[in-house]
Amino acid sequence: MRNKITLMLLAGILFITSPAAFAQLKIGGSFGYNGNKLFRSLRNLEIPMHQFNIDNPQFEKEYKLPALGQGFFASFNLGGKGAGIDFIYKNNHGIAEAKGIPAGDTRVFLKRIKYRQNLFGLGPYFNLGHRGNLRFGIIMDFGTFGVYKKSALESEFKQKQYEKFYTKNAVVFGGTFYLKYSIRVAGPVCIAIQPYIDWLTNIKSPTFTVGYSENTYYYDESSFGMTIVLELRN
Repeated sequence: MRNKITLMLLAGILFITSPAAFAQLKIGGSFGYNGNKLFRSLRNLEIPMHQFNIDNPQFEKEYKLPALGQGFFASFNLGGKGAGIDFIYKNNHGIAEAKGIPAGDTRVFLKRIKYRQNLFGLGPYFNLGHRGNLRFGIIMDFGTFGVYKKSALESEFKQKQYEKFYTKNAVVFGGTFYLKYSIRVAGPVCIAIQPYIDWLTNIKSPTFTVGYSENTYYYDESSFGMTIVLELRN
């Protein structure tokens, strides 16, 4: 699967950057909101959350892994009438929160566990139809997946900084397939919706080190999602 995605990307990029096509390239870009839902639950996060809920039944708010992730999206592209190249950045994050009074204490504590995914991508896109307002793209993604935690008295929580849940974050690689539909607002400015599917795998899984022992934790960050952007069309 990974080899097929790579070959498709290379073929598209070679076609777009041929001398004839390159001479007609124009610049465009977009930025906006990104939301996604993971194909599978983040089991290695759900297990410690579930155990915490069992051990602390007195907490008024228990941990629940968020159903949806959200974040920022930005892209820069070079293209002509029929095709082009996309350079993208997107992130997704989700937060689980617990609140209550620990056993043997009288003060209210707030706890959060956050996952965060940062992806950079490059790949070809192809305009569909004579108006070019429908676009199909294939992106090769590379980035990181990290998990962070934060715990403090409710009154001091804003001043507390997140710290790593694991000693080392994951490094991820994969591909994104998307369709984009653009509606022209004024001149080159458009509003666009972009449903997508991410297929991602860990090149390097997150690890937690205690002394000389290093434990590895696997995650599947593949997802489907939707991006809504303000776009400058080339």
